[in-house]
This record gives sequence, structure tokens and C-alpha cells, in this order.
Amino acid sequence: MSDLTADEMKALKREVEALRAERDACRKSSERYRALFESMIEGFGLAEIILDEQGRPYDYRLLEVNEAFGRLTGFPPHVAEGKTARELVPGVEPLWIEAYGRVALTGEPARFEAYAEGLGKWFEVFAYRTAPGQFAHLFTNITERKLAEQTLRESEARYRQQAIELETIYGQAPVGLCVFDTGLRFQRVNQRLAEINGVPIESHLGRTVREVVPALAEQVEQVAGKILETGEPVLNVEISGETAAHPGVERFWIENWLPLKDEAGNIWGINVLAEEITERKRLEESRRRETEFRTLAEHTPDNVVRLDRSLRYLYVNPATVASTGIPRETFLGKTDRELGIPEALVADWQPRTRRVFDTGQEEKVEFTFLTPQGERYFESHLVPEFGRDGRVETVLAVTRDLTERKRAAEALERTAHKLGERNKELRCLYSVASLTHRRDRPLDEILRGTVNALVPAYQYPEITCARITVEGASYHTEPFAQTVWRQAEVIGVDGQSVGELEVFYREERPPAQEGPFLTEERAILRAVADLLDRALLERREWAARLQAESGFKEAQRLAHVGSWEWDRLNDRSHWSDEMFRIAGHAPQAFPVTPQSALEVVHPGDRERVRALAQRAIETGEGFVDELRIVQPDGGVRVIVSRGEAVKSSGGEVVALRGTWLDVSERKQSEEALRASEARFREVVELVPDILYRVALPGYHAQFISPAVKNLLGFKPEQWQQDPTIWVRQLHEDDRDRVLSGLQAALRDARHCTQQYRMWHSNGRTLRWFEDRKRIERDTDGKPVALFGVMNDVTSLKQAQQALERETLHDPLTGVANRRYLKQFIEREWRRETRHGHTVSIIMVDIDHFKAYNDHYGHQRGDDCLKKVTRALRANLRRPTDLLVRYGGEEFVVVLLETELEPALQLAETMRKVVEELRLPHVTSPVSESVTISAGVAAKPARNSTFRALLAAADEALYRAKDGGRNRVEANA
Repeated sequence: MSDLTADEMKALKREVEALRAERDACRKSSERYRALFESMIEGFGLAEIILDEQGRPYDYRLLEVNEAFGRLTGFPPHVAEGKTARELVPGVEPLWIEAYGRVALTGEPARFEAYAEGLGKWFEVFAYRTAPGQFAHLFTNITERKLAEQTLRESEARYRQQAIELETIYGQAPVGLCVFDTGLRFQRVNQRLAEINGVPIESHLGRTVREVVPALAEQVEQVAGKILETGEPVLNVEISGETAAHPGVERFWIENWLPLKDEAGNIWGINVLAEEITERKRLEESRRRETEFRTLAEHTPDNVVRLDRSLRYLYVNPATVASTGIPRETFLGKTDRELGIPEALVADWQPRTRRVFDTGQEEKVEFTFLTPQGERYFESHLVPEFGRDGRVETVLAVTRDLTERKRAAEALERTAHKLGERNKELRCLYSVASLTHRRDRPLDEILRGTVNALVPAYQYPEITCARITVEGASYHTEPFAQTVWRQAEVIGVDGQSVGELEVFYREERPPAQEGPFLTEERAILRAVADLLDRALLERREWAARLQAESGFKEAQRLAHVGSWEWDRLNDRSHWSDEMFRIAGHAPQAFPVTPQSALEVVHPGDRERVRALAQRAIETGEGFVDELRIVQPDGGVRVIVSRGEAVKSSGGEVVALRGTWLDVSERKQSEEALRASEARFREVVELVPDILYRVALPGYHAQFISPAVKNLLGFKPEQWQQDPTIWVRQLHEDDRDRVLSGLQAALRDARHCTQQYRMWHSNGRTLRWFEDRKRIERDTDGKPVALFGVMNDVTSLKQAQQALERETLHDPLTGVANRRYLKQFIEREWRRETRHGHTVSIIMVDIDHFKAYNDHYGHQRGDDCLKKVTRALRANLRRPTDLLVRYGGEEFVVVLLETELEPALQLAETMRKVVEELRLPHVTSPVSESVTISAGVAAKPARNSTFRALLAAADEALYRAKDGGRNRVEANA
């Protein structure tokens, strides 16, 4: 050191200081590196490559690693350092050794991602060479990221697949799908919605709802407006209307409307799903009708049954079970013969039912049947029910038990008849009594009047004649014939015969239980003879008294029957002989005094008689009174007593005189009539039907039962006061028919039964009546009154109309069936004949439809029928044009007031429209799609019949088929 010069020493010192400073800097740098090395979150390792004998990388040894290496790999530094990769992870993947070998041998850095299966992790690695054969690698754990990427890739693949599937579903979905913008312009539309709207997809895009489907626009705009206002979905909304796909046909859809929003929550569009429910609605309607039918059938008092084509019972209602006593389970599946129904009834019933199946026409059957309640009367309506193929599938029988009504009507008719007969008899007795009670009436007038009064009192006045012979004089009715059918009574006075009263039938009548004459008629003849006996006797006595008492002219004025007189001044009383007879005593049997005369009077009337006499004395006024007397044998007679006061010249009442008229028989007759009328009214008030008697002409109601209030809202007295009420309340559509039918019945002298509707007094309720009218005539045969029964048949009519509605249309296609066609032609053909119009018919047949059904199945066949029907109906423009499903695949179009040429043009249009439907039909030798053939005929209604017109159209259809089909032929 001493050999060094001072300068060298300084230089050495400076060098040492520089080395020391460099050492300190290196130490500080190493400390900083180590701190960084240890705090890194990335794994770091320094390694050397191990080569095999061929000089290829085989393994690598870790020389130094940081703490992050241990956290990321699970091998801390004290474990990893000095170890090879194969020692740490025996199954290490070759890619790791190959990648690191390239870096260490070539010096080219590398960045890569790889999966370490032994560690179950993904790593992102950066490797670079630090020295020949060595490398450093910096890495991070990217397992979560890789898993997320994998999940994302899988999601994207799944989403792509779902998008493809959704696109397929969108295009092939059986429901309509579309997207609107906020202006309700179509942005996207699937094929099904295009079919629903009858507009191609491309014709939707960019156009508004109102431009594409104007009939639905108002409903759609309301729903869209609600979504745009609230931002909320509208679910399960029902839309209905017509589209171009099916013009003239109302269809139904259930739709769900969902708003489409951007990230800010603003609505940019609306997604719509539309499912057509037209068939479901029709099915629901069919089910509703069936439910209504079941409800009606289960609760109606009428018997309701349904029969199949084998005449086996498919349904019976409770009323049928109750009336027959046969359980429901016994009925079902059985025929009438299997149920033991009487053979005579089966022989009548079954042919009628089979005829309904064959003709499709309703039948009416009346029959009797032995039930647990005895023999009952029934009326049955057999109504056809049509299936989808247009054939009668079942028959519905609605049967009403008419037993009680029929018995009540018969009983009422018998009662009315008896009352009428009794009324005639009373009128006869009253007429004869009125003739005979006056002594001053000429005898020939009395006898002529009596013989004429007898005839109307008999059961058969039209063939009855009468004759009276008295003391050589004879009086008879005209025409007169003396026959073997004779009834006679002797006319006698004081036990001696003075003549004879005779009644004859000019024609024979079937012998009744009582013989040709009723007991009442023999009784009335005796009563008339008694009246004549008494009249002749009284006239003889009166004549004798007049001869004996020439001064008795005043008494002649008062002497109706018996006469009496009381002289007040001399206190003397006098009774005529007839007075004693009336009182039940022999003439002059006892002295007559005011007291003895009063004792003859019934105790209950004596005070009134005494008061009347006292009043006459005080006032000088006469009196008329009805009183009772008691005969010695206890019998009570009814007397009409007349009296007057006799005054002196000074005005003082000096006497009372008067007469007694015995009216007992008349009173008894009147009482009997009142009792009979009371019984009649009791019967009438119990009957639910309206009973009436109307005078002719004028229709003035003489009687109407209280049921008119319950059924029509009118009080009986209103009906009787207003003779126009019956005509006024008749339904305007029935009035002319009912009145003309009634006039015809009156003209032809026959009874009649009519059905019509009448308005209730409230003007809203309409009721159906079956009115049975019986005509009453006078002795000249002239109608004088109508007696009738109005039976309320509203429920039956409603049931019939409901059943008729069900049976007038084809259930599959919804168009008219053959039964409706028959009614339509019966109504319209007369009108066309009257106006001289021409009627045309188009008969249409779907070509090779059986082959279509066999190949595609009946469900597709039904769909085909419905589509063809809609196409045909869409071409009918007038309300009177009628489309009818005539058979399975056969249709009839009826065109009123139409010549042949327009009908031909329409038929050709229909053929083209069906062809343009392009409904596949691979089994058709005519075309690859469904086609039709048509036959057209036209005839003037006045010169032909509908049957002939139909046959002509059918012949033309045959030529169209024979000529190759898918064509139209005409037959003029």
C-alpha cells in the first residue's frame, strides 16, 4: 500500500467509496425488489429447463418463487423451490413444458392461457428468458373468468338455439303473433295471423290496423290506448269481428297484449298473441243450449225422451220416470218392446218415429197409456235432431199429459151442457107461466105460445116438434111429424081429461140410458101440463064467477090468481076459493078474519104483512110484497101479494083488497138455477184455463172466468164491458188468420180449435193459447153465442220453438238444413208464384269428398266442409239468397227472383272461389286441391213446382260430374 502514490491512494479511495456506494445501492435495490417480489399478487417463478438425452425439454426446476405462487398453485416457496414440475404435479400436461422450453431455448417471450388439470385451474401466463436455459414466468388465476366465458358461450349457444326455435315457433305457431309500434303499424307478423286476417305477411308490414283489418280497428285501438297510457299488459281480452279471410262471419279471439320497453322504461312497441276461439265459442254455445235443454227437460212437467236410430232410449227426464213408474236406468238402452210397452202402442208409435228419422219432419202423436195412476191421455211431438252430416241422428219426443185437462174440459162441457139444458127448461117454464098467469089472455094465444116454448127446451130442438089438443082444437109447431118417438101428458080439469100435450122426435136418435127422452124432459112436460091444468081451471072458475057476479069487473082487473078483501068499516073479510086452495085448504074451509088470515102467513113474515096493511091504511097507497105461507101439512109456499086501498068519497080508507099469486114453482126453479150457477162458478174458478161465453154477433162477453186476470191481466168485468178487447189483444201477425178461421167455422156451422198469441195488458208479455170454441145456435140454427176454453200453451210453444231452432240449422257448418229449406219453400214459393217470378237453384257437390275423408280423416273433412261453406256463403249478396246443407257433402243454393244466366254466373264464381282455397286433395283424380261440381236450373214458379226444379238441378249436377267434375252445367 506504501508503494502507492498519494494520487493513487486518492484514486483507490475514490474507487472504494464508489464500490461501497454501488454496493449500498444494490442492497437497497435488492431490498426494494424483494419487497416487490413478495408483495406481488401475480405468481412469479424463476426456473431452469431440464432436457432429455435428445436435447428436448423434458421438465423444469423451480429455482425461486414468490408467495403469490404458493397461493395460486398450493405450493408455498419452501415446498416449490428446488423441485421439478413433474415432482410437484406428476401428471403435468406436456404443453406447459413445451411452452416454457421454447422460451428458455429460443429467447422468444410467450403469453398464453392454459388449463392445469392437476390443479384444476386456468392460468394466464407471461414467460421470458432470463438466461440461456432459464426462464421466468408471471401468471394469474383466470379460472373464474374462463368459467364465466364458458358459461357465456354456452348461454350464447343456448340463446342462439332458442332464437332459432323461437323463430320457428313464431313462424309456425298455431296462434297469431305480431309486433306493433306505438302508431299501431305492423312491424312483425307470423303466418297464422296473416291467415286469420286474410292478408299476406308482406301486406301487413308498415301498415296500420285500420288499413289491414278495419272491422277490428276500434277494439284494437282501445286496448292499445290502455297499454300506452298505463304501461301495463292487457291479458285475456276478447276481440270479435270479421276479417277478409272469412267475410260475413263473426269470429272470436282471446288476445294478450304486452308492452315492449327500452332500458329507460319507455314503450317502443307492443307484442300481441291472438288465439282464435271461434270453434270453442260455438262449442260453448252448443253446450249452453244442451244445458238449457237439460234444465228445461229436467224441470218441465212434460215427458221428454231422446231416441237413437235403433229406437233405443238415450235420455228420459224425471217427469217420464214419474208418469210411467219405470226407473231411468231401466229405460236407457232399451226399446219400447223390451220395456213391455203395449204392442198396440208400439205398432202406432214406432212407424211414426222411423218416419221422422227418414223424412226429417216433425210428427204429432196422440195416445193413451196405462200408468201407475191409471189410464192417461198423452199428446207427443216427435222432433228430429240432425247430426253434422245433415242426417237425423236422434229424435226428441216431448209428451204432455192431457188427462186432467181433457177430463176437466169434458166435465166442464157436460156441466155447461146440463146448465144450458136446465136454462132452456127454465125459460120454457117461465114463458108458459107468463102466458098462463093472466086470465084475460086469449086461450089460443096461450096454447100457441106454450107449444112453441116447448121445442127449444128439448135436447135436440132441431128435430123436435110439439102439439097441444084441447077440447077439439089442435095447435102444433112447424115442421110437424107424428112419429113413434113420442112423449105425452094429459091436460085435465077437475079430474077430467080435456086435452093432451105431445112432443115428437121427427128422427131417431141413439137410445140413451133414459130412453129417447131425458128424465128432465119428461118432468118439464108434466110441469107444463100442470100449468095448463091450473090455467084452464082458473079460467073456468073465473068465467063462472064473472057469470055469477056481473058487478065484479074491478076484481077482474086485480084477479091474477086468488083475490081477497077486507071491509074495515064492517070488519068483514072475504077470500076467493083459489085463495083457500093456495093456502092448502078447501074453499071456504074457515071464516076469514084479519087474525085467521094472518095465521096462514109464515111467522117470519107476519110483522111485515101487518106493517104493510097499516101503512096502506095510513097512506092510501097500494103495495106489492113477496111472502111465505104455511099450509096445513107444513108445506111452505111463496106468494106474491098485491093490495090496494079503497077510499070513501071523503078520502078515508074504508077497505083493502088484493090478490095472491103462487110463485112457488118459479121460485124453486130460480133457486135451482142460482145453485147450479154457483156450482158452475166454483168449477170455473178452479180451472186454470179461461172459460168464456160470447154473444154473436159483436163478440160481447156474457161470461169470462177469473183466470183471465192471472193469464192476461184483465179483470173479468173489463173483458165484459169492452167487446173489442179480444180482437185488440190478438197478436197482429195472428189476427187476420184467427178471425178468418172463426168466420169460416161460423159459416160452415162447425166447432173449431185455434192456436194464437195474445198480448198481456202490460203490453210486454206475450202468451200462446189453444182456444177450443163451441157454437151455440137458436131454433133456426143461427149462431147466437160462442162457448170456449182458452188453454195457456205458452210453455209448450216455447219448448217447441227452442227445439225447432235447434233443428233448423246444420250443427257443423251453421247454415240451414233440409227442414228449414222445406219451411222456406212452403212460405216463399207461394209468393213467387203470386208475383210470377223465376226461381233458380244451384246444386253443389264437393268432388271425391269420400276419398278426402278416407285419406285425411273426419276431422280434416269437417274443417274442409266448413271452409267450403264459408266460401259459398261469402258469395251470396241478398238477404233472400239461401244456402242449405242438403246432404253430407251436397249443398243447395236457392235464388228467388233470379233468371238462369245470373245463377250460372254465380255458380261459376263459387266454383272458382273454392278452387282458389287451395285445400290439398292428393287423392282427387280431378285436381291436387279440393274442387266442386255444380248443377243449375231455373223455372217460373207459376208453371212448375219446387220438386221439379230440384230434380232439374240434380240432373245438371249429374252431367257436371259425368263430364269430368270441377265444372258447372245448366238445365233450363
